[in-house]
Amino acid sequence: MSRPGTGPAQRAAVVVVAALFIMAAAGCVSWFTPEDPDRVCPVVPEGTMGVYGTKLPAADAAARLVRLKLAPENRCELTTVFLDDTPAVIETGTWDYIMGRRVRVKLTRREGAVYEKPSVIIFAAESGRLTAVRYDREEWGDEGLILVRNTTVTGPVWRLMQIRYPDNTALAPENPSRYALILSQDGTVTVVADCNRGMATYLVAGTALHMKDFAYTRMICPENSLFDPYTEALREASACTLKDGRLTIWFRSDTGSMEFEPARSDE
Repeated sequence: MSRPGTGPAQRAAVVVVAALFIMAAAGCVSWFTPEDPDRVCPVVPEGTMGVYGTKLPAADAAARLVRLKLAPENRCELTTVFLDDTPAVIETGTWDYIMGRRVRVKLTRREGAVYEKPSVIIFAAESGRLTAVRYDREEWGDEGLILVRNTTVTGPVWRLMQIRYPDNTALAPENPSRYALILSQDGTVTVVADCNRGMATYLVAGTALHMKDFAYTRMICPENSLFDPYTEALREASACTLKDGRLTIWFRSDTGSMEFEPARSDE
C-alpha cells in the first residue's frame, strides 16, 4: 500500500511541477521539443517583460532610436524615432516566449494601417539583452539588431554634480540643487537651470537618450551661473548610464558628460 500523498496522481503532479521548474530555470531549452523550436513556452522567466532599446546609426536613412516594450498580457509596442524629426513610427502587436530562450515579436498594425501579414522578429534573450536572430535585414540592416534593457531614469529629482569635458576640465555648481533634472514617465523633462526653469521631451531606448523641444524662462542669472553650459550640455545628450545610484548623461561624439545624484528630500 502506498503511503498517503505518494500515489500515482501525486507522483505525476510532482513530475509536472519538476518539469515546469526545469523549463523555467533553463528558459525552455530547445532540446525539450527539438521538432518544434517555435513552440510557445508555458513559463516566461521572471524579468523578461520590460522596455528595451538601442540607437541605430545612420546609413541610407537618418539615425534612429528603437524602443520595444514587452507588456503584460503578451502585448508589445515598437517605437522608432528618427533623429531628423521625421514623425515617429509606433507599431503594436503581440509577443511570446518560445523554446530556446527566445522572444518572438509579431507586429500587426501601426497608426492608420493593419498589416496583411505580421512583421515577425525573433530575439535570443539573455541577461537584459535581446539579440535579433530572425528579422528583415532590408528594414534593420545587416549589422543586426541588439536591444538592451532601458536605463531607469524616472523617479528621483536628479541634481547636477559636475560637467566633464574631454580635456579633463570640469564645471561643478556651487549649489547643485539649483541645477536639477526630473525625467517623468510621460516623456517630459523638467529642468532647473539656476534662476530659470525649463521643459522638454525625451526618449530613452536602452542606454540611448534623446532630448528635444527645450523651452526656458529668460531671467538674467548671476555672472558665475552655469545656465549656458548646463543647457547646452542637455541639448547634446546622447546616452545615459546608471551606476551606484548616480546618473551619467553622455554628450554626442564623446564630447563630455554630466553626472547627477538624487536630491535629498529636504532640497
